[in-house]
Amino acid sequence: MAFVVPAPGASIEPAALITWCKANMANYKVPGSVRVVNALPVSASGKVVKGELRKMARIDQGCPGQKGGSFSTSTSVVCA
Repeated sequence: MAFVVPAPGASIEPAALITWCKANMANYKVPGSVRVVNALPVSASGKVVKGELRKMARIDQGCPGQKGGSFSTSTSVVCA
C-alpha cells in the first residue's frame, strides 16, 4: 500500500497512479493499492509515524485487530 499526499490544489486518481507505476517502476516496487491522504502522521520531531500508517493500512484491508508482525507493501486490495 502506498500513502500519497497530493500537492495543494492537485488531485490523484489511485488507479491512474498504479498504472503509471506499472509502466515506470520495477514490478516489486509497484504498490498493490494507493490511499490518498491529506497529510502523513508525524511525531513531535517531524518524523513519519510508520506505526500509524500500518494501522491505517490494516483498517483499510479489514484487519483492525491484527497486532505486530511484519508489514507487506503488496496487498490484494486495489483501489479503482
